[in-house]
Amino acid sequence: MRMIIQVMLVGSLLALMAYARLGEEVHEILGTSMLLFMFVHLWHNKTCLANIFHGKSPRARIFHSICALLLILILCLQGISGIVVSKHLFAFMQIPGSAFARAIHLCLAYWCFVLIAIHMGLKATRFIKLLTTYFRERMYLVILIYLSIAFYGFLVFTRSDILDYMLLNKAFMSYNSDEPMIVFFLEHIALGIFFITFGMIINKMSKYLSSK
Repeated sequence: MRMIIQVMLVGSLLALMAYARLGEEVHEILGTSMLLFMFVHLWHNKTCLANIFHGKSPRARIFHSICALLLILILCLQGISGIVVSKHLFAFMQIPGSAFARAIHLCLAYWCFVLIAIHMGLKATRFIKLLTTYFRERMYLVILIYLSIAFYGFLVFTRSDILDYMLLNKAFMSYNSDEPMIVFFLEHIALGIFFITFGMIINKMSKYLSSK
């Protein structure tokens, strides 16, 4: 069940990034669904959340906690700003301040994408062990392919001005209407893998520092 919810969260996130292609109504339905998936995911992990400030706190645990709490905050703010700018599901509320909320919503969308990817990287230990088990003799090839995809994700990050969106330097989404949808999704998967790598590196470094 947990795995299904996690897949639904990631799938919803990728689809939400295609806002300009899928349309506002579909975007609002996906955004609402993702929030529901998030609450279910939090419910399944309620024990971890309840103990987040208890026990020993090595550097790895501290960073995991900060990332998780920041992600929860951003997802909540993303939901609130989404309700404010809604033109379909929540239009009946007629909450003022849509221009500012739209800029915040776009900014937080990329922060949410980046933090979810980093969060996945922090939790990737089990996945890495699984790859090592099944591809032990060809692990060098798996690493080469992975790093190639991560590097392409870095190129996507630099050429798409994503940092400008994250720093509120751009308030409106721009996209290439001629780009095939499959290319759009593959590029965002590569972008996610780039930031997953960040999470994996941070996890390794924090565990190393905690052991000293």
